[in-house]
Amino acid sequence: MADEEQPQSAPPKKSQTWMVIVIGVLGFLCMLVVVIGAAMVGDRSGPGSGSGRASLPPGVSATAPQVPKNGHVFPLERTTGFSNTWLADRCGGTGSGRPHAHGGIDIMHHKNDKVPDYAVVDGKIFKASGSSIWLASLNPDDQYTYYYTHLSSVLVSRGDTVKVGQLIAFSAGYSGGAQGDHTHFGMMTCPNSPVEVPFSGGKTCSTVSMAEREQIAASTTCLVNPYPTLVGWR
Repeated sequence: MADEEQPQSAPPKKSQTWMVIVIGVLGFLCMLVVVIGAAMVGDRSGPGSGSGRASLPPGVSATAPQVPKNGHVFPLERTTGFSNTWLADRCGGTGSGRPHAHGGIDIMHHKNDKVPDYAVVDGKIFKASGSSIWLASLNPDDQYTYYYTHLSSVLVSRGDTVKVGQLIAFSAGYSGGAQGDHTHFGMMTCPNSPVEVPFSGGKTCSTVSMAEREQIAASTTCLVNPYPTLVGWR
């Protein structure tokens, strides 16, 4: 007896095929959202999380302070640039005229451009001279004193209270032994710190290593490297 022919199953309807495709696409999208979300969480938990810190530039120690941008402004209205000149050689008669390492950062500007200088934070003028300002922070999250020099005109006096972003000086050209049009910006943990990192015992720039300069700065001054902070404020 011949085998009976088995009935063939009906092909799936087009609507069912489309439903399978849609479910597959939705599943893929859900997985993609989960992966992207995990990556974003990982980024937030990386360097600088919770502190408002920007990524440190190459060659800058992770131990250098970086004051968060909140409540602060960049010290100059405009600049042609600045670089990490912290502890660079200053042995050509600049500043005091004695061999020393640079105690801050030079913020460059165009020749004879009358650039406004602003209070970087709410603070009190600890000291002011014809071409320099020491601004002590009154921000509870910022315990530093900020030093501006090579100014062409100073608009504040000792004891003045200033608000963040307030005009306090102008920089045009340069003064106080500076070479090239710039404003020197320093940062210190005590307001009466020396503003240069001195070399003693007859040492010259060529004989003092960077590690030794760091040690001298820490032991004889209250100066710290302002470069990471300026990068974050910029």
